[in-house]
Amino acid sequence: MADEPQMQQNTVLQAINWREVFPFTHIFRAFRVAVHPSKLVLGLVALLTLYVGGRILDAVWPVASKANYHEAWAYEAFAKARDPSADFAQKIKADRKANRDTMARKLQKLELITAAQAQDEATDIFGREAEVKGKFQAMKVDGFKKADDQKKKDTDEANKETDSAKKEKALKKIDDDDKALRPEVDQKIAQGLQDMKAVVPHGVFGQFFEYEVTQVNVVARGVFTNNWLVTGGVVDGVTNFFSVGPRWLWGYHTVYAVLFTILFLLVWAVFGGAIARIAAVHVAREEKIAVREALRLSVS
Repeated sequence: MADEPQMQQNTVLQAINWREVFPFTHIFRAFRVAVHPSKLVLGLVALLTLYVGGRILDAVWPVASKANYHEAWAYEAFAKARDPSADFAQKIKADRKANRDTMARKLQKLELITAAQAQDEATDIFGREAEVKGKFQAMKVDGFKKADDQKKKDTDEANKETDSAKKEKALKKIDDDDKALRPEVDQKIAQGLQDMKAVVPHGVFGQFFEYEVTQVNVVARGVFTNNWLVTGGVVDGVTNFFSVGPRWLWGYHTVYAVLFTILFLLVWAVFGGAIARIAAVHVAREEKIAVREALRLSVS
């Protein structure tokens, strides 16, 4: 009994295994695993592959099956209107016909097609986009050339002035007019290209990607401005991102959606499998395997 206090005094707590005391702390290891460079690089490559694949699919997709400009936004308005008698497929066709007529008038005005060709349904209207851009570029060059010629003519005329004050004033006015004219030409060409962009068909992936990015921006802006429930707020952006965009894609561009989904699954099967393999070995063995080895296993 005399030795018992002595034994109690010699009992010292050496350490506490906090992971056993608080098992939930294991979750914080996930951050250290996630920030491993090889996983981040694989994720980035997967995203870039999907983006490039979508753009390639847009490039080879038939013009007749492409999307109208801001078609996803039009579907959002259509879905929120909730008019049971409305048919969005018919709206797509009507908008495409109106866009074709507008594009035909632009081509005719630019003297790229005749009036008869503009009326002929067999005429390739939307496939002339490159010609229109070339015409606008030629118009820009011609506009600048005319501005240079006019400036030279006016400058020569002003230099004949004997009164130095009047001469200086005239030359300054010529410079000011020239500086004002060039932005005007640029703006006119830019507006023409923008007008054309609004009527030509666009790639389905491009329109879907742009719409989804816009909704992410809506959510971020809603959080910063504390705008949660009203139109254009966080809830609205999240609903559009997960519901409106995918419904438009699958409902009105089904074949495209199927092909892109196959691409999506293939890409993430390979890169996602490699990321999971690297993470599993990292957590289980505290080892890091090469990206090539992880990809080889994932592909197999």
